[in-house]
Amino acid sequence: MKSTLKILVLGLVDVASITQSANKAGHSVYTIDLFGDLDTKKYSERSLSILQEYGKIPLKDLEISGAFLKLTKKLMKENNIDAILLASGLDDECQLLQSLHDLVPILGNEPEKIESVRNKHHFFNELRKLRIQFPETKFVNNLNEGLLASKDIGFPLVIKPTKGYGGIGIRMCDGKKDLQDFLNDKPDGEWIIQERIAGTPASVSIIADGSKSKILTLNEQLLGVKEFGQKEEFRFSGNIVPLEATEDLMQRCEELTNKIVAKFGLKGSNGIDLIISDRSDEIKIIEVNPRFQATLECIERYLGINLVNLHLKACDHVELPTNLNKPQSKFIGRGILYSKSNIKIPNLIKYDFARDIPNSGLEIPEGEPLCSVITDSSSRDKCLQEAKNYAKMIYDEVIQ
Repeated sequence: MKSTLKILVLGLVDVASITQSANKAGHSVYTIDLFGDLDTKKYSERSLSILQEYGKIPLKDLEISGAFLKLTKKLMKENNIDAILLASGLDDECQLLQSLHDLVPILGNEPEKIESVRNKHHFFNELRKLRIQFPETKFVNNLNEGLLASKDIGFPLVIKPTKGYGGIGIRMCDGKKDLQDFLNDKPDGEWIIQERIAGTPASVSIIADGSKSKILTLNEQLLGVKEFGQKEEFRFSGNIVPLEATEDLMQRCEELTNKIVAKFGLKGSNGIDLIISDRSDEIKIIEVNPRFQATLECIERYLGINLVNLHLKACDHVELPTNLNKPQSKFIGRGILYSKSNIKIPNLIKYDFARDIPNSGLEIPEGEPLCSVITDSSSRDKCLQEAKNYAKMIYDEVIQ
């Protein structure tokens, strides 16, 4: 592999941190994302965004795959791109990923490997063969099937789409009426029903070479944080690195991740979402994110590493990291702020703690990502509180 590359970073969101990391590693970076954030452009040779290219079109009306493919071809006419790095939001667009990979190699997991972990039927069947625990799961296509599944699983339960990211569309049902109300509003189509597990939502960030892996960090996931403008209980609202864990818990996480990596042949930067049960301290696997995660900047700051550099080495079978320097009293947090109403973005570039910063004047619909904030503190609680304080500063300005 060449020492310096022309890299295209693709994703709906979470593109800025990968772009900065790749730039600092000495590569020329080109980007395509949804919003065209200012900090993405800062570290890009050329930055395209779907909203800027296609105008004020609601996301639900966009043909996302066609838009990404068209913009990728546009960039390729102007530049000799060497490789693609994936950010969040395109994991389940298997046909798009294959079309992109045919144009420029996706550096990390090839499309067929991404599909093997994102196809939930296949994924959970393989976990079952490996004797890896996951929430009791049923696939349903309509209300009748949902009601039958609820008898086996019991209430409360969680219902979620088979495709998606960031916790979008996930709901908890406390009883039969909740399930009926939810599914009555939905057209027939496949949904996942799972047992509701009381516990700590977490993720493991790993570097893998296709057969073995190294855990970088165990992370706390923040879900449905009201202070970040989030109204949905399971919507991803950020993370805190690290999640404090016993040596036994870390060892069990390592055993699980090594089994998953070996089975699916995962390469480069990957994240594995899981729940740590309050009652039994059991680990139950939720899903694999076979690309860079939203934790990237937090991990880099916590460990003092360049994650894109580690990713490239692992994909090239050069080495996996060893002897990582993990501080004993340091926590890095990221809060993802969501728009509380339809707003126009003020000037947020002045805040040194702000990330994923949209252009001033851009209209953000209610419920869409507004920006992120990064915090650094000596305790988990202080880290989270600081993020909430930063969020209030930004919301106060947005209201003005």
